[in-house]
Amino acid sequence: MKKRKKSIGLYVMLTLVLVAVIPIIVMLTSSYLTTKNLLIERNDLNKESAVNLILAEEKNLRKSTEDKLKSLVELPALKNEFSMGRIRTDLASAIAGTTSFLTTTFGTEDAEYISFNPLPDDYNPTIRPWYKGAIKAEGKVYWTAPYLDTVSNQFVTSASIMVKNSRNQVGVLSVDVSYEGIQNILSAFTVGRTGNVSLVSETGVVVISKNTKQIGKNIKDEEVFKKIKAATSPTGMIQLSDSNKVNDILYDKSSDSNVWAYSEVQANDLEKELGSLVWST
Repeated sequence: MKKRKKSIGLYVMLTLVLVAVIPIIVMLTSSYLTTKNLLIERNDLNKESAVNLILAEEKNLRKSTEDKLKSLVELPALKNEFSMGRIRTDLASAIAGTTSFLTTTFGTEDAEYISFNPLPDDYNPTIRPWYKGAIKAEGKVYWTAPYLDTVSNQFVTSASIMVKNSRNQVGVLSVDVSYEGIQNILSAFTVGRTGNVSLVSETGVVVISKNTKQIGKNIKDEEVFKKIKAATSPTGMIQLSDSNKVNDILYDKSSDSNVWAYSEVQANDLEKELGSLVWST
């Protein structure tokens, strides 16, 4: 009889434990999944904001540069017979106070040039990408791919435009602009706890990045770049082979420039929040 009572008591105890524990497990599972989805959604919005910010700043940089270039080609010294001394004087006055230009160069089809930065004695502007590109663009602003400037040790891009004066002389005006201003803005921007946002050239070189260790790195052989390049949609999300949805990458290559933007967070970005939820439960 005692044995039977003991057995019944054990069953009652187990039943009470299950009645207490099962609702907690159900509640934890439900809260965990709901919280995780909300946090992923929050991070995705952060990624989108970061990408929009970096592309908007890059677009503003390009527009202000193009507007300034188009105003420079209207200088009297570029409208009449080319005189390098007069052109230098007019350009120096016109670009005074323009902090976004690292250097300004003007070259003619006769390989004559002026520059506000020292150049080699055998420098020939007509063989430079900015010169050739501007000639082909026929009056439209041409942009080179981003490259590392050895003087300033910054990633820059050159914008250039063809000039034809009243005597049908042809030249090209070029300015180098730095991405440093955009880089400074990124330093104060956060994406989740572990996130990053980068601007990368079409050849795979990281031009600016919140993670400064990435700047200058060529990622053309990395999975992230390959998948962004292969993506048919100009904007969207891509998943890497180690994806857990948390670290899905948001990209945008819809800009008419020669750079793309993408943002990401690490796979463990939500561990702190989710771990606290489990511990509290």
